[in-house]
Amino acid sequence: MSPHVPYNTLFIGQVRQHLDRVHSTNSYLLECLQDSTPDRSLPEGFLVSAEEQFAGRGQRGNQWHAEAGKNLTLSLLLYPKWLPISAQFRLNVAVALGLWDLLRSSIEKLGGDPIDLRLKWPNDIYYGEKKLGGMLIENGITGRTLAHSVIGIGLNVNQTKGLAALNACSLRMIFGNKVELLPWALMAELSACLEARYLQLKAGKWQALKAAYLSVLYRYEEWADYEDVASSKCFRGRIIDVADQGFLIMETEKGEQKHYAFKEVIFQ
Repeated sequence: MSPHVPYNTLFIGQVRQHLDRVHSTNSYLLECLQDSTPDRSLPEGFLVSAEEQFAGRGQRGNQWHAEAGKNLTLSLLLYPKWLPISAQFRLNVAVALGLWDLLRSSIEKLGGDPIDLRLKWPNDIYYGEKKLGGMLIENGITGRTLAHSVIGIGLNVNQTKGLAALNACSLRMIFGNKVELLPWALMAELSACLEARYLQLKAGKWQALKAAYLSVLYRYEEWADYEDVASSKCFRGRIIDVADQGFLIMETEKGEQKHYAFKEVIFQ
């Protein structure tokens, strides 16, 4: 992976570090942030990427499996101090849309149709019924605002081994061996997509972001089967909204409205 491609951004990726091998880009960036001082602080948009990530983390401790040199693994530092803690899920929405924008563009360039590209609540991106990538956002909080956000993104690009057993896929698997995508080039494009959505959020365009998010949300307003983790009971329902706090708002066949936090509902 080449870290020398130019970035068409104002700040995201303008300062970056590429590692051959690291336990987790999120953990590494958090360590760098902890070691920084007021005189030597990390700039907003600082990006860390890795050729190989051997202990990548997903939401709430899940493992992210990435074959060395085959995928896009990176972490990004932002300072969304203007965003209240109560609305922190808005950042998830902006980041998810940035990732979706990149993949839509990539799929269209390859002659594909992005109609099967969906954002799965809370932190995954799906192509059809298979996971194509995911993200993990870890926020630092000061008072009632976000002091910093470390955003980890993993995207399956050229990997083909071991994904089927994880109900996952890669861009290479979707388009076949005729495609050889370059993760470093995708990273530059992704940085521009993320910056555009982040600035849209900062400019107060939340309603436009939310409308775009719901329009590509996996299973939005579709009846499907789920399991309530607390009761271990299965039910049929549909997603009708996502709250600012990140709760998934669902309607059951009985007309009940339910609110679920992360890990409280299982997609069947």
